[in-house]
Amino acid sequence: MRPGNQAKVKSAMTDIFTKRGISRHRYRRVAQFSLLAVAADVGLLCVELAFGLNPLTDIAQRPFLYLYVLLGTIVTFGVFGAMVGSREDLLEEMALRDSLTGLFNARYLQMRLGEELTAAINFPLPCPRAWLA
Repeated sequence: MRPGNQAKVKSAMTDIFTKRGISRHRYRRVAQFSLLAVAADVGLLCVELAFGLNPLTDIAQRPFLYLYVLLGTIVTFGVFGAMVGSREDLLEEMALRDSLTGLFNARYLQMRLGEELTAAINFPLPCPRAWLA
């Protein structure tokens, strides 16, 4: 095997293992909920506009209030997103392990087999027949 291929295979295996990281869903949910918080604040400005208020002059009069509301909603929604994401990570981990023995189950085997076959297709290296049988 050439040295360049070894680095590619090692990188692919690192990607495979980090895809299943413990906080994969947590970071995604924090980002999604933070964007939702910004959208909620924009919605507040739209409601003010719908009621005939001028949000730009209101922001100019009370900038710290709007900054407080913006940062407060981002932090609150971000914390809530982290909680939801950590529960999602826990549920995913529970779905891949047997609750009695703690060993990986058939779902994990199917997932890993798919990952290994994808890596074997992307990086044509000798593949053990035990994986294919």
